Amino acid sequence: MKRLNKWIYYFIGIFVILVALVIIYLHYSSQAVIPTRTPTVAVSKVRKIDYVPQLNVIGTLVAQKGVNVSSKVSGIVKEIYFHSGQEVKRGQLLVALDNNDIKASLAQNEAKYSLAMQNYLRYKALLKDNGISQSTFDNYVSQLKETEAAVNYEKALLSDTLIRAPFDGRLGIREINPGEFISAGQSLINLQASNTLYVDFSVPEKYVNMIAVGTPISVSTITLPGQLIKGHVTALNAQVELDTRSLPSRAILILPHSGKLYPGMYVQVAVEIGSHIEGLIVPQSAIAYSPLGEFVYEVVNNHAEQRMVTTAENIGNNVVVTKGLELSSVIVSAGQIKLHQGMLVKTVPFNGDGA
Repeated sequence: MKRLNKWIYYFIGIFVILVALVIIYLHYSSQAVIPTRTPTVAVSKVRKIDYVPQLNVIGTLVAQKGVNVSSKVSGIVKEIYFHSGQEVKRGQLLVALDNNDIKASLAQNEAKYSLAMQNYLRYKALLKDNGISQSTFDNYVSQLKETEAAVNYEKALLSDTLIRAPFDGRLGIREINPGEFISAGQSLINLQASNTLYVDFSVPEKYVNMIAVGTPISVSTITLPGQLIKGHVTALNAQVELDTRSLPSRAILILPHSGKLYPGMYVQVAVEIGSHIEGLIVPQSAIAYSPLGEFVYEVVNNHAEQRMVTTAENIGNNVVVTKGLELSSVIVSAGQIKLHQGMLVKTVPFNGDGA
Protein backbone atom coordinates (compact mmCIF):
# COMPACT_ATOMS: atom_id res chain seq x y z
CA MET A 1 0.00 0.00 0.00
CA LYS A 2 2.83 2.41 0.83
CA ARG A 3 4.49 1.63 -2.54
CA LEU A 4 1.18 2.35 -4.34
CA ASN A 5 0.79 5.70 -2.61
CA LYS A 6 4.32 6.59 -3.61
CA TRP A 7 3.57 6.07 -7.34
CA ILE A 8 0.36 8.07 -7.08
CA TYR A 9 2.22 11.02 -5.57
CA TYR A 10 4.85 10.62 -8.27
CA PHE A 11 2.36 10.91 -11.18
CA ILE A 12 0.51 13.77 -9.51
CA GLY A 13 3.78 15.68 -9.24
CA ILE A 14 4.57 15.11 -12.96
CA PHE A 15 1.04 16.26 -13.93
CA VAL A 16 1.36 19.45 -11.88
CA ILE A 17 4.71 20.25 -13.53
CA LEU A 18 3.25 19.74 -17.04
CA VAL A 19 0.28 21.99 -16.27
CA ALA A 20 2.60 24.66 -14.99
CA LEU A 21 4.75 24.48 -18.15
CA VAL A 22 1.67 24.82 -20.36
CA ILE A 23 0.45 27.85 -18.41
CA ILE A 24 3.87 29.50 -18.67
CA TYR A 25 4.03 28.82 -22.44
CA LEU A 26 0.58 30.24 -23.08
CA HIS A 27 1.39 33.31 -21.03
CA TYR A 28 4.56 34.19 -22.89
CA SER A 29 3.18 33.28 -26.35
CA SER A 30 0.28 35.67 -25.83
CA GLN A 31 2.75 38.44 -25.07
CA ALA A 32 4.84 37.77 -28.22
CA VAL A 33 4.66 40.31 -31.11
CA ILE A 34 3.81 38.67 -34.46
CA PRO A 35 5.60 40.60 -37.21
CA THR A 36 3.42 41.88 -40.09
CA ARG A 37 4.49 42.20 -43.73
CA THR A 38 4.48 45.72 -45.13
CA PRO A 39 2.68 45.71 -48.53
CA THR A 40 4.27 47.24 -51.62
CA VAL A 41 2.04 49.50 -53.74
CA ALA A 42 2.51 51.49 -56.94
CA VAL A 43 2.10 55.24 -56.58
CA SER A 44 1.79 58.20 -58.93
CA LYS A 45 1.49 61.95 -58.56
CA VAL A 46 -1.70 63.83 -59.20
CA ARG A 47 -1.34 65.77 -62.45
CA LYS A 48 -2.92 68.96 -63.70
CA ILE A 49 -4.77 68.99 -67.01
CA ASP A 50 -6.53 71.50 -69.23
CA TYR A 51 -9.42 69.68 -70.88
CA VAL A 52 -12.76 70.06 -72.58
CA PRO A 53 -15.68 68.08 -71.12
CA GLN A 54 -16.65 65.37 -73.58
CA LEU A 55 -19.54 63.02 -74.14
CA ASN A 56 -18.40 59.59 -75.36
CA VAL A 57 -20.85 57.68 -77.54
CA ILE A 58 -20.82 54.97 -80.18
CA GLY A 59 -21.09 55.94 -83.86
CA THR A 60 -21.24 54.41 -87.32
CA LEU A 61 -19.41 55.67 -90.41
CA VAL A 62 -21.63 56.60 -93.34
CA ALA A 63 -20.55 57.50 -96.88
CA GLN A 64 -21.52 60.85 -98.34
CA LYS A 65 -23.11 58.86 -101.18
CA GLY A 66 -23.84 55.16 -101.22
CA VAL A 67 -25.97 53.01 -103.51
CA ASN A 68 -26.50 49.51 -104.78
CA VAL A 69 -26.06 49.94 -108.53
CA SER A 70 -28.90 48.21 -110.40
CA SER A 71 -30.34 47.96 -113.89
CA LYS A 72 -33.51 49.68 -115.05
CA VAL A 73 -34.20 46.88 -117.54
CA SER A 74 -34.04 43.11 -117.53
CA GLY A 75 -31.55 41.28 -119.70
CA ILE A 76 -28.53 39.02 -119.99
CA VAL A 77 -25.14 40.30 -118.82
CA LYS A 78 -22.94 40.63 -121.92
CA GLU A 79 -19.81 42.35 -120.56
CA ILE A 80 -18.50 43.39 -117.14
CA TYR A 81 -16.06 46.32 -117.17
CA PHE A 82 -15.00 46.46 -113.51
CA HIS A 83 -13.46 44.34 -110.79
CA SER A 84 -14.34 44.16 -107.10
CA GLY A 85 -12.97 46.99 -104.95
CA GLN A 86 -12.12 49.20 -107.92
CA GLU A 87 -12.18 53.00 -107.75
CA VAL A 88 -14.42 54.39 -110.51
CA LYS A 89 -15.41 57.77 -111.89
CA ARG A 90 -18.86 59.14 -112.53
CA GLY A 91 -20.22 57.94 -115.89
CA GLN A 92 -17.71 55.07 -116.17
CA LEU A 93 -19.22 52.01 -117.90
CA LEU A 94 -19.69 49.13 -115.47
CA VAL A 95 -21.95 46.55 -117.16
CA ALA A 96 -23.33 46.03 -120.65
CA LEU A 97 -26.44 43.92 -121.20
CA ASP A 98 -27.21 42.06 -124.40
CA ASN A 99 -29.17 44.56 -126.55
CA ASN A 100 -29.41 43.00 -129.99
CA ASP A 101 -33.21 42.76 -129.82
CA ILE A 102 -33.46 46.42 -128.82
CA LYS A 103 -31.14 47.44 -131.68
CA ALA A 104 -33.35 45.50 -134.14
CA SER A 105 -36.51 47.13 -132.79
CA LEU A 106 -34.81 50.54 -132.96
CA ALA A 107 -33.85 50.01 -136.61
CA GLN A 108 -37.44 49.07 -137.41
CA ASN A 109 -38.85 52.14 -135.70
CA GLU A 110 -36.24 54.41 -137.33
CA ALA A 111 -37.42 53.11 -140.73
CA LYS A 112 -41.01 53.87 -139.81
CA TYR A 113 -39.98 57.32 -138.64
CA SER A 114 -38.16 57.98 -141.91
CA LEU A 115 -41.25 57.04 -143.93
CA ALA A 116 -43.48 59.11 -141.65
CA MET A 117 -41.17 62.11 -142.13
CA GLN A 118 -41.32 61.78 -145.93
CA ASN A 119 -45.12 61.56 -145.82
CA TYR A 120 -45.24 64.57 -143.52
CA LEU A 121 -43.16 66.70 -145.87
CA ARG A 122 -45.13 65.54 -148.92
CA TYR A 123 -48.54 66.18 -147.44
CA LYS A 124 -47.42 69.46 -145.93
CA ALA A 125 -46.79 70.75 -149.48
CA LEU A 126 -50.17 69.40 -150.63
CA LEU A 127 -51.88 71.15 -147.74
CA LYS A 128 -50.49 74.49 -148.91
CA ASP A 129 -52.03 73.89 -152.33
CA ASN A 130 -55.27 72.69 -150.73
CA GLY A 131 -54.59 69.25 -152.19
CA ILE A 132 -55.63 67.49 -148.94
CA SER A 133 -57.83 68.37 -146.02
CA GLN A 134 -56.48 69.57 -142.69
CA SER A 135 -57.74 66.44 -140.93
CA THR A 136 -55.82 64.18 -143.34
CA PHE A 137 -52.66 66.19 -142.75
CA ASP A 138 -53.20 65.99 -138.97
CA ASN A 139 -53.25 62.19 -139.20
CA TYR A 140 -49.80 62.21 -140.85
CA VAL A 141 -48.48 64.59 -138.20
CA SER A 142 -49.75 62.17 -135.56
CA GLN A 143 -48.03 59.24 -137.29
CA LEU A 144 -44.77 61.19 -137.40
CA LYS A 145 -44.92 61.99 -133.68
CA GLU A 146 -45.84 58.40 -132.82
CA THR A 147 -42.91 56.93 -134.75
CA GLU A 148 -40.56 59.58 -133.29
CA ALA A 149 -41.66 58.64 -129.77
CA ALA A 150 -41.06 54.95 -130.53
CA VAL A 151 -37.54 55.76 -131.74
CA ASN A 152 -36.78 57.80 -128.61
CA TYR A 153 -38.13 55.01 -126.39
CA GLU A 154 -35.93 52.40 -128.07
CA LYS A 155 -32.91 54.68 -127.74
CA ALA A 156 -33.65 55.07 -124.02
CA LEU A 157 -33.90 51.29 -123.64
CA LEU A 158 -30.63 50.88 -125.51
CA SER A 159 -28.97 53.41 -123.20
CA ASP A 160 -30.35 51.58 -120.14
CA THR A 161 -28.53 48.40 -121.20
CA LEU A 162 -25.25 50.24 -120.55
CA ILE A 163 -25.00 50.62 -116.78
CA ARG A 164 -22.66 53.38 -115.59
CA ALA A 165 -21.37 54.65 -112.25
CA PRO A 166 -23.66 57.42 -110.94
CA PHE A 167 -20.80 59.12 -109.01
CA ASP A 168 -17.13 58.76 -108.09
CA GLY A 169 -16.43 56.10 -105.50
CA ARG A 170 -15.21 52.65 -104.55
CA LEU A 171 -16.98 49.52 -105.73
CA GLY A 172 -17.77 46.60 -103.47
CA ILE A 173 -17.86 42.90 -104.29
CA ARG A 174 -19.30 41.90 -107.67
CA GLU A 175 -22.67 40.19 -107.43
CA ILE A 176 -23.15 39.10 -111.07
CA ASN A 177 -21.42 37.06 -113.79
CA PRO A 178 -21.31 37.26 -117.60
CA GLY A 179 -24.21 35.39 -119.19
CA GLU A 180 -26.41 35.77 -116.12
CA PHE A 181 -29.97 36.98 -116.56
CA ILE A 182 -30.77 39.94 -114.33
CA SER A 183 -34.11 41.51 -113.52
CA ALA A 184 -34.90 45.18 -113.47
CA GLY A 185 -33.92 46.62 -110.09
CA GLN A 186 -31.59 43.75 -109.19
CA SER A 187 -28.43 44.80 -107.32
CA LEU A 188 -25.26 44.42 -109.38
CA ILE A 189 -22.58 46.06 -107.23
CA ASN A 190 -22.37 48.34 -104.20
CA LEU A 191 -20.82 51.77 -104.76
CA GLN A 192 -19.69 54.06 -101.93
CA ALA A 193 -18.28 57.59 -102.25
CA SER A 194 -15.65 57.20 -99.52
CA ASN A 195 -13.77 60.44 -100.19
CA THR A 196 -16.11 62.08 -97.69
CA LEU A 197 -17.40 60.26 -94.62
CA TYR A 198 -20.02 61.11 -92.04
CA VAL A 199 -20.44 59.59 -88.61
CA ASP A 200 -23.93 58.97 -87.28
CA PHE A 201 -24.45 58.82 -83.52
CA SER A 202 -27.10 59.50 -80.89
CA VAL A 203 -26.89 61.95 -78.01
CA PRO A 204 -28.75 61.16 -74.75
CA GLU A 205 -31.66 63.46 -74.05
CA LYS A 206 -29.96 65.18 -71.07
CA TYR A 207 -27.15 66.46 -73.34
CA VAL A 208 -29.15 67.69 -76.36
CA ASN A 209 -28.91 71.34 -75.29
CA MET A 210 -25.12 71.07 -75.15
CA ILE A 211 -24.58 70.34 -78.86
CA ALA A 212 -25.40 72.24 -82.04
CA VAL A 213 -24.42 72.35 -85.69
CA GLY A 214 -20.69 73.08 -85.71
CA THR A 215 -19.91 71.38 -82.37
CA PRO A 216 -16.42 69.79 -82.62
CA ILE A 217 -16.15 66.00 -82.39
CA SER A 218 -13.34 63.48 -82.64
CA VAL A 219 -13.46 59.85 -83.72
CA SER A 220 -11.23 56.93 -82.78
CA THR A 221 -11.23 53.48 -84.37
CA ILE A 222 -9.27 50.25 -84.10
CA THR A 223 -8.09 50.62 -87.71
CA LEU A 224 -6.13 53.76 -86.77
CA PRO A 225 -4.94 53.03 -83.21
CA GLY A 226 -3.80 56.03 -81.24
CA GLN A 227 -5.12 58.51 -83.81
CA LEU A 228 -8.05 60.90 -83.54
CA ILE A 229 -10.01 62.02 -86.60
CA LYS A 230 -11.49 65.47 -86.20
CA GLY A 231 -14.84 66.68 -87.45
CA HIS A 232 -17.89 68.74 -86.56
CA VAL A 233 -21.64 68.26 -86.26
CA THR A 234 -23.52 69.02 -89.47
CA ALA A 235 -27.09 67.99 -88.63
CA LEU A 236 -29.37 67.17 -85.71
CA ASN A 237 -32.58 65.19 -86.07
CA ALA A 238 -35.90 66.98 -85.72
CA GLN A 239 -37.02 64.84 -82.76
CA VAL A 240 -35.73 62.62 -79.97
CA GLU A 241 -36.23 58.89 -80.55
CA LEU A 242 -39.00 57.63 -78.31
CA ASP A 243 -37.51 54.20 -77.62
CA THR A 244 -34.00 55.37 -76.66
CA ARG A 245 -34.68 58.98 -75.57
CA SER A 246 -31.70 60.11 -77.62
CA LEU A 247 -31.22 62.56 -80.47
CA PRO A 248 -29.80 61.17 -83.76
CA SER A 249 -26.96 63.37 -84.97
CA ARG A 250 -24.54 63.47 -87.89
CA ALA A 251 -21.02 64.91 -88.18
CA ILE A 252 -18.66 65.23 -91.12
CA LEU A 253 -15.08 64.01 -90.75
CA ILE A 254 -11.84 65.59 -91.92
CA LEU A 255 -10.06 62.53 -93.31
CA PRO A 256 -6.26 62.49 -93.02
CA HIS A 257 -6.03 58.98 -94.47
CA SER A 258 -7.64 57.43 -97.52
CA GLY A 259 -8.51 53.78 -97.75
CA LYS A 260 -8.30 53.26 -93.97
CA LEU A 261 -11.95 53.81 -93.14
CA TYR A 262 -15.03 52.17 -94.60
CA PRO A 263 -18.73 53.02 -94.37
CA GLY A 264 -20.49 50.92 -91.77
CA MET A 265 -17.50 50.75 -89.40
CA TYR A 266 -18.04 51.02 -85.65
CA VAL A 267 -16.25 53.99 -84.05
CA GLN A 268 -15.99 55.81 -80.73
CA VAL A 269 -17.19 59.43 -80.89
CA ALA A 270 -16.14 62.12 -78.40
CA VAL A 271 -18.45 65.15 -78.54
CA GLU A 272 -17.31 68.40 -76.91
CA ILE A 273 -20.04 69.55 -74.53
CA GLY A 274 -18.34 72.45 -72.78
CA SER A 275 -15.48 74.95 -72.77
CA HIS A 276 -11.86 74.46 -71.67
CA ILE A 277 -11.43 74.02 -67.92
CA GLU A 278 -8.60 73.04 -65.56
CA GLY A 279 -8.69 69.91 -63.43
CA LEU A 280 -6.69 67.18 -61.73
CA ILE A 281 -6.19 63.79 -63.33
CA VAL A 282 -5.35 60.38 -61.86
CA PRO A 283 -5.22 56.84 -63.29
CA GLN A 284 -8.57 55.06 -63.37
CA SER A 285 -7.01 52.20 -61.40
CA ALA A 286 -6.48 54.54 -58.44
CA ILE A 287 -10.21 54.94 -57.84
CA ALA A 288 -11.72 52.59 -55.26
CA TYR A 289 -15.34 52.27 -54.23
CA SER A 290 -17.19 51.99 -50.93
CA PRO A 291 -20.80 52.42 -49.78
CA LEU A 292 -19.91 56.03 -49.00
CA GLY A 293 -18.67 56.74 -52.52
CA GLU A 294 -15.41 56.89 -54.46
CA PHE A 295 -12.06 57.23 -52.70
CA VAL A 296 -8.32 56.95 -53.23
CA TYR A 297 -5.43 56.15 -50.92
CA GLU A 298 -3.02 59.04 -50.48
CA VAL A 299 0.45 58.17 -49.21
CA VAL A 300 1.43 60.48 -46.32
CA ASN A 301 4.67 59.74 -44.45
CA ASN A 302 4.66 56.18 -45.84
CA HIS A 303 1.13 55.54 -44.56
CA ALA A 304 -2.03 55.02 -46.64
CA GLU A 305 -4.71 57.59 -45.89
CA GLN A 306 -8.19 57.37 -47.39
CA ARG A 307 -9.42 60.43 -49.31
CA MET A 308 -13.01 60.65 -50.54
CA VAL A 309 -13.09 62.15 -54.08
CA THR A 310 -15.52 63.40 -56.67
CA THR A 311 -14.78 62.41 -60.28
CA ALA A 312 -15.87 63.67 -63.69
CA GLU A 313 -15.39 62.10 -67.13
CA ASN A 314 -12.73 59.62 -68.20
CA ILE A 315 -9.90 60.69 -70.51
CA GLY A 316 -8.26 57.61 -71.95
CA ASN A 317 -7.01 55.48 -69.02
CA ASN A 318 -7.31 58.43 -66.63
CA VAL A 319 -10.14 60.11 -64.79
CA VAL A 320 -10.67 63.76 -63.87
CA VAL A 321 -10.99 64.45 -60.12
CA THR A 322 -12.88 67.62 -59.24
CA LYS A 323 -12.79 67.39 -55.44
CA GLY A 324 -10.78 65.68 -52.69
CA LEU A 325 -7.16 65.91 -53.86
CA GLU A 326 -4.39 68.47 -54.17
CA LEU A 327 -1.89 68.83 -56.98
CA SER A 328 0.92 67.75 -54.65
CA SER A 329 -0.83 64.52 -53.60
CA VAL A 330 0.84 61.13 -54.12
CA ILE A 331 -1.75 58.39 -54.50
CA VAL A 332 -1.80 54.61 -54.69
CA SER A 333 -2.53 53.65 -58.31
CA ALA A 334 -2.20 49.87 -57.97
CA GLY A 335 -2.23 47.43 -55.06
CA GLN A 336 -4.77 49.25 -52.89
CA ILE A 337 -6.94 46.14 -52.49
CA LYS A 338 -4.66 44.99 -49.65
CA LEU A 339 -4.71 48.32 -47.79
CA HIS A 340 -6.64 49.79 -44.90
CA GLN A 341 -6.71 53.20 -43.30
CA GLY A 342 -3.36 54.28 -41.81
CA MET A 343 -1.46 51.20 -42.96
CA LEU A 344 2.32 51.42 -43.41
CA VAL A 345 3.30 50.84 -47.07
CA LYS A 346 6.30 50.53 -49.32
CA THR A 347 6.07 52.38 -52.63
CA VAL A 348 7.27 51.89 -56.20
CA PRO A 349 6.50 54.09 -59.26
CA PHE A 350 3.30 53.30 -61.15
CA ASN A 351 4.01 52.24 -64.73
CA GLY A 352 0.43 52.10 -65.96
CA ASP A 353 0.16 48.30 -65.83
CA GLY A 354 -0.07 47.80 -62.08
CA ALA A 355 2.35 47.06 -59.28
